[in-house]
Amino acid sequence: MRAANHFGVQENHELDSRDKQAWVNPAYNGSPPSSPLTVRAIYNPQSLMANPYGNLGKLEVLPPYPTDMKFMESVGEKNKKEEKPRGCCYFISRGICGLWRTTLTEDTAGNREQYLKMTLRELVVYLLFLTDMCFLTYGMTSSNTYYYTKAMSDLFLATPTYSGVDFQSITNMEQFWEFAQGPLLDGLYWSKWYNDKPLDLGPQSFIYYENMLLGVPRIRQLKVLNNSCQVHKDFRKEIDGCYDVYYEDKEDKNPFGLINGTAWNYFPEKELNGSSHWGILTTYSGSGYYQDLNMTKEESAYLLQNLKDNLWLDRGTRAVFIDFTAYNANINLFCVIRWEDK
Repeated sequence: MRAANHFGVQENHELDSRDKQAWVNPAYNGSPPSSPLTVRAIYNPQSLMANPYGNLGKLEVLPPYPTDMKFMESVGEKNKKEEKPRGCCYFISRGICGLWRTTLTEDTAGNREQYLKMTLRELVVYLLFLTDMCFLTYGMTSSNTYYYTKAMSDLFLATPTYSGVDFQSITNMEQFWEFAQGPLLDGLYWSKWYNDKPLDLGPQSFIYYENMLLGVPRIRQLKVLNNSCQVHKDFRKEIDGCYDVYYEDKEDKNPFGLINGTAWNYFPEKELNGSSHWGILTTYSGSGYYQDLNMTKEESAYLLQNLKDNLWLDRGTRAVFIDFTAYNANINLFCVIRWEDK
């Protein structure tokens, strides 16, 4: 193959005179090579224009094709040796990154197939997460918890008074006192066996003979101030009292009734170590007027009668809470009970 388009007329004539077997380098006087060589002309137009004959000795002779293959193989082996070995941590990190890629972290606007794959992956991961949460949540819950709660609820909430009203059907103050002096006391203090023989358990009370009453029950009420709502000016002379729905800023904090005793004086939530309660109408604070009952049924009945006789509940009462705690040693469970009557 001759180097064309870069030589003058004289050079072309000399190449033709050697019958296409001449060596392209005029300075070479030896015999031509036995095997055909690939000749490449280095193209530099600027240098050729300046010195046409100065670039004849700068022709690059490439080795034959088999030598090129060996060279490429050696380069490939060298590159493989230079690659750093990748450990298991690399593949684990790649797997985690690929697993947690989502449609929010990746740009999938132009690739619908990638978007569908990521959406399905997110769905599978979410289902696995939801399954694990269900196992962790319900796997550690015993059925005893449900039956314990149901037994205590049925005892106090479903037992009717002598007039046929249960706790969930109370609509006025008279019905509340019927419940407090009837099903409430009978459920808190068990003094007889099922055959009507006396039950002697000492000063401690056991609900259903097995659930020990911890401490004493507490009754607490929240009140609102009189004139906490606005009466129309045309009726202000006839209506001298107006009690709004419960809001914490409208709480009545003034002493009333007998004044002496916790039942007639307001106590803030911090002093009672109480907690707020989220009801249907509003959120009720843990403060208010409270009365702790006693360890025996007779003394507790006396306290309740005293509250009733002195009008502890009135028009300003907005909520009454009954709190107590019981412990069952057979199943090792506590039952913390709070009932709210609005």
